[in-house]
Amino acid sequence: MNYVHEIDDTFITEYFGVEEAIDTCHQAFCLYGAGHVTNPPRIQSNTTTESGDHLRLKMSAEWPTLYSVQKTIDEYSDFASGQLGPRTATIQLTDLATGEVAVFDADHITNMRTGAAGALAIKYLAAAPVKGISIIGTGRVARALAACADALIKPEVISATSRDPANRNNFKNELKSRINASLVVTNSVDSCVAEADAILCAVPVSTPILNPNALTNRPLTIVAIAGDPRTRQLAPEILENSNVIVDNLEQARQSGEFLYADDVGRFGKIKLQRKTAECPYTIGDAACSNTPGDNSSSNIAYLTGLAVQDMCAAILIYEKYKNTL
Repeated sequence: MNYVHEIDDTFITEYFGVEEAIDTCHQAFCLYGAGHVTNPPRIQSNTTTESGDHLRLKMSAEWPTLYSVQKTIDEYSDFASGQLGPRTATIQLTDLATGEVAVFDADHITNMRTGAAGALAIKYLAAAPVKGISIIGTGRVARALAACADALIKPEVISATSRDPANRNNFKNELKSRINASLVVTNSVDSCVAEADAILCAVPVSTPILNPNALTNRPLTIVAIAGDPRTRQLAPEILENSNVIVDNLEQARQSGEFLYADDVGRFGKIKLQRKTAECPYTIGDAACSNTPGDNSSSNIAYLTGLAVQDMCAAILIYEKYKNTL
């Protein structure tokens, strides 16, 4: 019988911070881009219950002969308030060499690897130095985005906005002593993005919150933390007039902006960057510096989340955990 290690969020939070999240996420994207891991599209289901809209995701990845991972996420959202509701997430990592299994609370890992992915996408895709970063959203993922972007990109200013003044204040109070950039919180998207070189979108809204009229005429780097079929953050025109990189096309096509484009016959207008007609460039290609450069248009990373990110994070935590035994 395989020995099972149960690793809770208390241990994970202590040993998996911003630096570890960035390092393991970059490792994951490089392994993915080089083809050294398998990461099949996730399986998702959507239901509406008395508790709200319920999204369940089942994700898997394997690093042959070394590790495999299974992840399950159950998430509820309240779109009327533009807030994420309760979320439970569990990761199961199997050491293929020993057969040992580690089971993790995945809440902290999910937040941090998502924050790291957004920051790394800016690093991979930005055509010029990034002095100002704007974050649309002030929830748990937005906070991880701010911490990781501050550490990796080192902007002069991070601005953020959301609809709820209390959430904006909590965001500022939590982060002001943790980041080096000047932190500005605004009450509108237009004012938040006015001076931005890069924009990170992480808010559960059912109609686009970022529209072309809010953007400057100069090229930007935009990262959409996506993957939910119920949400749409970016107006169609933004995806049609920018260079778009995905992490997984099949997952992207099950996400809000792409589903809408399919429904209204505009999918073909999305400016996906492609190796071939059937094969788009991915965030893994960007990590490996294998994407075409185009400084004349804005660049978008449309990120739905990959199990290989969770696997690389879990491997690091598992190895640290074993050192404590």
